[in-house]
Amino acid sequence: MAEGGIRITAKRRVAQFLIWKPAAVQIDGASVGEARWRQPVFFPTAVGTHEVAVGFPYLGKKIVGIGSAQVDVAADQVVEITYRTPWIVTMKGSIRVR
Repeated sequence: MAEGGIRITAKRRVAQFLIWKPAAVQIDGASVGEARWRQPVFFPTAVGTHEVAVGFPYLGKKIVGIGSAQVDVAADQVVEITYRTPWIVTMKGSIRVR
């Protein structure tokens, strides 16, 4: 069975220097790891539709700024996702699927 995957690049806004911990990544509701800021990271997945959610820990609190998207991964395909933090950390982040 061929596998594809999802490559996530997390970006924070210029003035958000208090966001220093990496972004937290969930695929299909399970935590799969972290994405360091501006460094693409690849997560292998099975073929099919997946729910991707990305957020970040802020000032010792739970994960905030969560953005989510549903993506379809075909055999041997890499889906590129860019996550961007919201202007106000308590709002939702944005995800762009390419």
